[in-house]
Amino acid sequence: MDLRFHIASGYHVNSNKPSEEFMIPTALHMDATTDIVIGRIYYPDGQNVAFDFAPDQKLSVYSGNLYGWGHGAATAHSAAGKYAMRGSLKYQACDNRGLLPAEATTGGV
Repeated sequence: MDLRFHIASGYHVNSNKPSEEFMIPTALHMDATTDIVIGRIYYPDGQNVAFDFAPDQKLSVYSGNLYGWGHGAATAHSAAGKYAMRGSLKYQACDNRGLLPAEATTGGV
């Protein structure tokens, strides 16, 4: 399954593997139906960027369009067709001045 997200201009989020332990990683959790098995979710590498609030430190972040992918499979008793899945995306957004409060959003994927 292909995963696509857009981060608004002027903002960035910590990558799935942030530079510091205290930073909240971007993480997607999928809630599959009983007929679908969700495997590993793959995240792109973050971009190492220095910002005005920490000019001597490069942080691993995502900005703009974010593309990832994951593995999913139907169980042996699954009927052919389309299945709706829901998921939640946990992230910590930032702007060029610093971290914003941690956020979690939930929506259909």
